[in-house]
Amino acid sequence: AFFISRRWGRPVVYKLLSDKEESLLPKIIEYAGTTRGMFHLCCTFFGFSELIAYGAGLSTIRYPKFIAILMPLSMVGASILIGIGSTFGARGDSMTPFILVPLVMLGGGLIGFYFFVKKEKKKALLDNKGETSVQAKS
Repeated sequence: AFFISRRWGRPVVYKLLSDKEESLLPKIIEYAGTTRGMFHLCCTFFGFSELIAYGAGLSTIRYPKFIAILMPLSMVGASILIGIGSTFGARGDSMTPFILVPLVMLGGGLIGFYFFVKKEKKKALLDNKGETSVQAKS
């Protein structure tokens, strides 16, 4: 899907979209072509690998970078789905939900906290730079 999309994707997509949607598409494709955008795309649509490959093919991201992002995230997503699915097996005594759900919630909370702290540090650094440049001028 990646190479098919890379070769023939844009003309087909532009034929299917209206004028209003067409103006938004380049912004989305540009964002998906970045490492951060591809990471977001993979986390959002981890169950739809063909959709991810098609979206990546429309962007300018290189194939090795695409695979390097897609494979680890797909393995994590598949593991989570398999863990959830195993709770509905023939045995009703599985402890997986009692272990898996808190671990997933904890992991998501830690990742969210990490990005929040990183953003706040960056904001504080930019604020401090602005204050020092104002003080230097006066």
